[in-house]
Amino acid sequence: MRSLTSYQLIRHLLSVMLFLIVALAGNSQPSIILQYSYLHSPTLDKILQTYNTSRPWQEDKLVPLTSGYGGKLGWNFRIQKTHEIHVLPEIGYSKFGASSTNYDKKFQVGFHDFNVQVALRMHPRSIYKPVQDAGALGTRFYMSIATGISSLLPYSKTNGERWKSDDKTPYREFSFTYHFTLSAGFHYFSIGRFVMTPELGITWYPTTELTGFAEVVNGHNTVGLSNNANNVFLLNAGIRITFVKSNKNWWDRPREGDKT
Repeated sequence: MRSLTSYQLIRHLLSVMLFLIVALAGNSQPSIILQYSYLHSPTLDKILQTYNTSRPWQEDKLVPLTSGYGGKLGWNFRIQKTHEIHVLPEIGYSKFGASSTNYDKKFQVGFHDFNVQVALRMHPRSIYKPVQDAGALGTRFYMSIATGISSLLPYSKTNGERWKSDDKTPYREFSFTYHFTLSAGFHYFSIGRFVMTPELGITWYPTTELTGFAEVVNGHNTVGLSNNANNVFLLNAGIRITFVKSNKNWWDRPREGDKT
C-alpha cells in the first residue's frame, strides 16, 4: 500500500483539475463516454487460474479478469484553431470482475479503477497542414494521446460480504499507478446538439499493484503468484456522446470537417 502522501497528491491533482474545469466550463463541450475494455495481464490471470486448479471439485470456475465496463466524463477545449488542437481533461471509472457460485456460495473478485487523465486530440495531417474551421469539435476523424493516474481498489466478496482479515478488518487496499492511452474516433452522426462518436483505443499500464489480491483470493496458496503486474494492456471500445453548445460544426457543412 502506498503512503498517505501519494493519496494526498492524487487528491490535490483532482481538486486542481476540477477547479480548472469549473472555471473554464463555459468554453468547453462536455461529453460522456460509455466503454468496454478487454484486459490483458498473464500475471492477474494466473491468480484466478490458481484458484480454479486448487479447487477441482468446484464446477463453476472463475473466468479471467478480461472484461471491464465503465465510462468517463470529459470536457473538450479547443486550444488552437488553425491546426484544430483540442485538450480533454477526463474523469473515469471502470470495473473488472469475475464470480462463481458453488454450494450456495457466490464468490466475487475483481478491482475498481478510478482514474483521471488529460488527452491531446487532433487530426494526424493537421500536425503539418492547417485545417479549415471545422467547429467546436474539430475534424470529423481524429486521433488522441493521453496520460493519467489511476487508483486501483481490489475486492473479494462471499455472498455479498467483503473479505475480512483475522482482526475483522475489511479488505480495502488502494494503490496508485499511471497509464498512457492512444485512441482514434470518428464523429459519426448527431441528434440535435448531441454528437455520437465511436472510439477505439489501447491503454498501457507500465506497472500495477493489487495489494494483497493473490493472498485474499487463494489464501496461503500463493507460490509463484504476484500482486505486481507489468505491461498491463487494455483494448477499449466505446461511444462518446458530446453536447455541442454551438450549431456551427461540420454537420452543418457536409464533409468540410474532413478537409485538412
